[in-house]
Order: sequence, then C-alpha cells, then structure tokens
Amino acid sequence: MIKHLYLFLAILFTATVGGVLLPPKASAAINYNRLIDDSVFNSFGTMNAAQIDSFLNARNSCISQNSGFSAPDPIGYNPSDGFLYGGNVSAGTVIAHSAQVYGLNPQVLLVTLQKEQSIVTSTTCSTNTIAKAMGYACPDGGGSYSYSGLNLYTRNGTTYTSVSGICVNAASKAGFTQQVIRATWLLKFSQQRSLGNTSWAVITGNWDNSDDPGTCYGGAMTQGYRKRCSSDPTATYYDGYTTIDGSSVHMDTGGTASLYRYTPHKAGNLNFFNIYSSWFGDPTVDRSHDVPLSGDWNGDGQDTIGVKHGNQYLLDNDNDGFVDASFYYGHESDIPIVGDWDNNGVDTVGLKRGNKYFINNEFDGASAFRFYYGFGSDIPIVGDWDNNGVDTVGLKRGNKYFINNEFDGASAFRFYFVD
Repeated sequence: MIKHLYLFLAILFTATVGGVLLPPKASAAINYNRLIDDSVFNSFGTMNAAQIDSFLNARNSCISQNSGFSAPDPIGYNPSDGFLYGGNVSAGTVIAHSAQVYGLNPQVLLVTLQKEQSIVTSTTCSTNTIAKAMGYACPDGGGSYSYSGLNLYTRNGTTYTSVSGICVNAASKAGFTQQVIRATWLLKFSQQRSLGNTSWAVITGNWDNSDDPGTCYGGAMTQGYRKRCSSDPTATYYDGYTTIDGSSVHMDTGGTASLYRYTPHKAGNLNFFNIYSSWFGDPTVDRSHDVPLSGDWNGDGQDTIGVKHGNQYLLDNDNDGFVDASFYYGHESDIPIVGDWDNNGVDTVGLKRGNKYFINNEFDGASAFRFYYGFGSDIPIVGDWDNNGVDTVGLKRGNKYFINNEFDGASAFRFYFVD
C-alpha cells in the first residue's frame, strides 16, 4: 500500500523498459500507414548489450548466453573489404553494436529476429534457421543455397561452418552476425533514403560507408520533394503512397517505409507491430513522452517501477527492467494516478482527465468507478488521509489543498499551505 504522498505532475521523460513478460490484455490497433514512429526507430540507446542478453536469457532463447551461443563481433566496414568481424561475442553484443553504429533501435532488431525466424523465443534452433536469422537476402521466390567454410556461429565451443538449403543468396550474407549487421544497415539506409537523405553515411573509426551516397534507392518514399540518387539534378515530389498487397498505403514515417521495403506485405508487418507492441509498447508512440510511475503492483510490500507509454501501461514487479503486466487504459493525454483504492494491498492505476477521475482496481483498463472533482487545472495528489487502508484523491490548487476521503468529489477538509 502507498503510505506516503504521491504527487503526479505531467512531467515527461524517457524511461527504458527491457521487455514484456506478459502480453497486453488488449492490443494496440495497427495503422498500416504508420507502423513505427521515427523517434522510436532511431532510439539506439533503448537497450545495451547486457539488457539484450538478459532479455534473451529470460526467454531461454537459442541465441542466449545461457544456451552457450556466441557469434563474431561486427567491428567495421569499408568499400574495399566490406564488413569486418572480430572475435566471438554474445548475441546481445552483436545486436547492440550493430544498432549503435547505424543508429537503429535494437528492439527493432529483436522483433525482426522474432518475426522472421521466431529465434528470440525458440529454445532450439537449427543451423539453417540461425544462418538466415533476419531473413536478409531472402527475396520472395528466391532459390536454395548451400555454403561451407563460414563462421556462422558458435555454441558451447563448437563453431558451425556449413549450412544447406537456405534462402540467403550469398555466402557473405549467411550467419547470425552477417544477417544482423546487414539487416541493420538496410533498415537504417532505407529509412534515410525514403526521407530523401541521399548524403547519409556512417563514417567513424573502422566504419566507412562512404560508398552509400552513391547508391540509388528503389524503395517507398515519404511525402515531399525527394531525391532517390545523390546524382539526381532535381528533387521529385512524392505523395508518400505505395502499393502494398494491392492497396495504397501512405508512408507516414521513414521507419514505416523502411519496414515495407524489408517486408513488402501487410501480414508480415502486422506481425512486427504486434510483437513490438507486446514486448516494448506501441511503436507509433514517441517514447520520449513516457511518464514514470511507481507502486506496489503485486502486494509484496515493495514499490516498483511502471511506465505510461501513450495509453499503454507497463508494470515491473521486481525492478529488473522487464515488464510483468501490460494493459491499455484511457487516453494518451490522461494524467495517471496510483493508489490502493480498495485496501487489498495492491496499487493500481487511476486517471485524471480534466476534472474527471477514473479509478481502476484491476490491471484490465476498466474503471471500477468515476467521479468529478475540482477543476481541470488542479494537480492530483494521492494518499490514505484517514488511516483506513484506502488511498483517495486530493487536489492542489495554487497553495490550497483539498482532501477527499471518499470517491465522491466532495472534500472532507481543505487548508492553505503557508511557507
């Protein structure tokens, strides 16, 4: 139970969430014109290598450290030699290093691994599956190929070097790290080109993608005056529409255009959207506007962290960065309040919308009751004001406080706070 005062202001800051152990009870509705917000797509710092490895270990993934998995570290690129690789590292390190160098959200890579090969949640994976982990260079209607003499991955000290009957159309593209780093580049390259950024290239340290600006782009374009090639004499106006599965779809963001270039079908991108939403929250909502929460979500006497992400709530029961419960509730603009509203020892979420309050005793997005109280500009405060075990809502208006012991919008007492 919350015994101290909670004051929830509409102060927004970024909060990183490592994953979701339970899927939400309600799914965000997909907008095929907007699969992901560009700010989400570009958030390369959402998870570090250790957090990714923990995420994989929690799912007993066949590419987790717990399974003995490792693969070459992507350490550079240049136009003459192509991608360069170092010694073996964990899958989390491969994903994190790839994401960091190209400025891509590593959660996008985790979801793509799951979408393509279910590799994040599979406890056993064949060499065939791992060698084509991201589905990169596996076009629709492609052929079947066999390779040997490669460093595909290592498990428990055994390095796997041969694979047969895979869709990957070149030996240099086969293998876990080879798939991850190339897919990362393609996803970010496609986003930037769809926005008309023909000069985009990563040139830092061992990474020299100086050949990128000379590469023309053939994927979907976002709306506006754009060049497909840096050599184009003038920009062309694009309306942002492209045909997907026989219907016209608008590329609202560069990330959306990139995902359609990678998987030019609605079904595959619906799968991406649903996985991302269940693990990390709605990808169309800018995470920089997440609102932090705290409460005793499971009645163990310890307050832990939660996050309001748009109108989705993500709750962590043990402060390990993994979300244990997720649900949708109210509107994105609602102000969240937290309390033990029914004296059962568990804190749940309520909402302030203008001067209307919604109280939820479960984690299901359904209000147990609602009432009007004060003004829309009032700041809500929550506490057990009469020591009956039930938290109720009070208000701050200027330097005046209104305390309510019921859920009826009538203040039991009020006072001025004097400095």
